[in-house]
Amino acid sequence: MTKCKKFVQRLLQKYMKFVIRLLDKISNFCSETVPPDSELIDVIQCILFTIIIFSILIIIICLIFGF
Repeated sequence: MTKCKKFVQRLLQKYMKFVIRLLDKISNFCSETVPPDSELIDVIQCILFTIIIFSILIIIICLIFGF
């Protein structure tokens, strides 16, 4: 079980770094190409937020059932 937790923690750290970089790139891209009050940015943020929530849920389920 401890190996599983360590693995998931490492995975989560890498994933969070990736997500932060991705959000950064998307926000930069949006600010350059799309007007700030556009609904497109809201849609993109909503999609990313949903993906993050689902992935965290999957990791939690993984920890509970021990893979």
